[in-house]
Amino acid sequence: MMQNLSAFQWQGENPLWNALLDNLDAAIDVEMVTAVSADTVGEARVHQAGRADALLDFKNHLVELRESAVSKLN
Repeated sequence: MMQNLSAFQWQGENPLWNALLDNLDAAIDVEMVTAVSADTVGEARVHQAGRADALLDFKNHLVELRESAVSKLN
């Protein structure tokens, strides 16, 4: 599948990108802490772990898109 990577092809620092990754990291941390909390049991633990995993997958996907876009610039 051909993807339009132009939105990921900037040079230098990008405050929005940095803020996005920082916020995703914070959300992943919250979901993971909630998943392993003693207060989270049974299916709720599975649900929280799935939320953390989904956020991590999304972040990794964005990072891979950025890496692909940067490689096309060079």
